[in-house]
Amino acid sequence: MSKVMVSLPDNLLQQIDDEARKRSTSRSALITAAARRELARDDPEVRADRDANRRGDVDPHVIDLTSAAIVDWGPADDWADWADATK
Repeated sequence: MSKVMVSLPDNLLQQIDDEARKRSTSRSALITAAARRELARDDPEVRADRDANRRGDVDPHVIDLTSAAIVDWGPADDWADWADATK
């Protein structure tokens, strides 16, 4: 199991410690359970992005930005490194 260092506001750490004590568990176990719940949560915004990607929908703003970036590339004098773009 890995160990990590995180920075938390003092008052949040106190709340975590208080809750862990009430549940007769460790700080690590409480934070692990909270992280698992958060990662398993069905976030509507994340779901919408995932579903759009599956359908192949493209955000029109992304197209506009991409088109503008392509125009800024200038003339195609040297395409020697183009094969690297797919790696």
